[in-house]
Amino acid sequence: MKNFTTLSSDNVSFKIWIKAALSIALAFILSYFKLYRLPYGGEVSLEMLPLIILARQEGFAVAFWAGFAFGLIHSIQDFYFLHPFQFLLDYPVAYASLSLASFFNIYTGIFLAFLGRFLCHFSSGIFFFAQFSKAPNPWIYVIVYNVSYLVPEIVLVYILAPWLIKKIGGAS
Repeated sequence: MKNFTTLSSDNVSFKIWIKAALSIALAFILSYFKLYRLPYGGEVSLEMLPLIILARQEGFAVAFWAGFAFGLIHSIQDFYFLHPFQFLLDYPVAYASLSLASFFNIYTGIFLAFLGRFLCHFSSGIFFFAQFSKAPNPWIYVIVYNVSYLVPEIVLVYILAPWLIKKIGGAS
């Protein structure tokens, strides 16, 4: 597993950059096929699957920058932000956290990736969106809201990622 691959031109080949670009493009295409979408953002789709696979195959650094780039591109689909820090948390940093899937075994790595993404969306929800909640406890509201779309996504990725990695080859 290439967890700590650096981004110098000496050890990141053109082939890896093409794979990262294709993973970003595939994630963007998959983001248009939503199983369901919540009214204030968040959706269940397979957009994270290519980025998780990239993290498993190419390691943390490549997947981090691919996730960051995907987050920026993904933000144009429904561009909405209240503050630059909220934008960073909900888009580039949240998707860059999927690079955590490169660590440990595949299931632990996927869990870490989703935990990282959850913490980004949770922090954004608490700092920037909780004020709009009519719920008595905004913390519970933000947790339930984010879990309602992240848990179905993690289940899909838990099922599909190991099978796809086995089929296409790479670190499992």
